[in-house]
Amino acid sequence: MNVSNPKDKFSFLLLLSQRAKEEKSPYTRLIFQENMLVIYLIVALRTIERFLNRHATKHTLTDERKLKIECILKVEFKNRELESKTIGQLFAIIKPFLANNDELKSYLEEWSAMRNRITHNMFSKYGDMAQLDNDSQKVLRVGEKVIDALNIFRKKISEETMST
Repeated sequence: MNVSNPKDKFSFLLLLSQRAKEEKSPYTRLIFQENMLVIYLIVALRTIERFLNRHATKHTLTDERKLKIECILKVEFKNRELESKTIGQLFAIIKPFLANNDELKSYLEEWSAMRNRITHNMFSKYGDMAQLDNDSQKVLRVGEKVIDALNIFRKKISEETMST
């Protein structure tokens, strides 16, 4: 598997998704979900990039009847840079693009806050695995909403990109 090949990354995402479903521990499933959300956020950012670049390109016909393509604005998210970001940093990058999507923004904020309470307070908050698993299960439910909302958001942008 070539980790720089998008098709291989997608195949791995499908494997990870299946493995997460088979996992018994809610906390372990949450770790899988975090990694899947990173990929979904990167895919959404790449979709935004394509949309903005397509709509920021001016096509004009010259006097010589040749097509002149002028890039008015260029947005570029580099894979290597995106992949080195934390999930919180990816949220910060995508958030300005969610100005009209309060539902997705709300799910992201809720998921992040809940996940941070578990991750950053694990040893001061939890005394047993049952409590950790219970809280992880709550975060997983919100995470599923995030993934669904991200997919809807990305599909809408892709459809709009293709229709113009």
